Amino acid sequence: MSDAPQEPGWWQASDGKWYPPPAAGQTHAALAPPEPAPSWVRPAFNYVVSLLAIAVMVIASMIFALGVAQTIYPDLRSDSDPISRLATGITAVVEAASELDLEQVQQADSEFVDDEYLTALQEQQDLIKQMTGEVEGEVASQSRTAAINQMIGAAALFGVAFVVYRIHFRRQEPGTRLLKP
Repeated sequence: MSDAPQEPGWWQASDGKWYPPPAAGQTHAALAPPEPAPSWVRPAFNYVVSLLAIAVMVIASMIFALGVAQTIYPDLRSDSDPISRLATGITAVVEAASELDLEQVQQADSEFVDDEYLTALQEQQDLIKQMTGEVEGEVASQSRTAAINQMIGAAALFGVAFVVYRIHFRRQEPGTRLLKP
């Protein structure tokens, strides 16, 4: 194969290349380049890729919407996140234990409990409530951050799928049909 004939007997194929003469018993068809794919393959491929890109864009849109909802209501995310559930459970146990201690002291015999001890226990309980509130606020903040990261990832996925869709949809030849009537 060459761009120009090398000697007499060479022939030019439909691809514009020159081929040597056929050997004894061969025909020009045996030396010709392979047949191109049928005309329906490229349009079918472009349609399938376009449909897949649309499906990915729909999924990315749903993930983005879920991220928006979880940013507004971070408690939605904490139900599915094991670390958030663990932190919420621990804070609930600590609060319940501190309240139980205070109730037991208040129910105890008043002659054995002085006001100083009761005041210190009340301050300790207030401090525990403040700290558990801070932990719950941090869990909500982390849930919002995770939801924002989820939205960024979904937007990037949507963008890539949109580019793929535009590229393959534009490659569709006008009037090309997959099935001919």
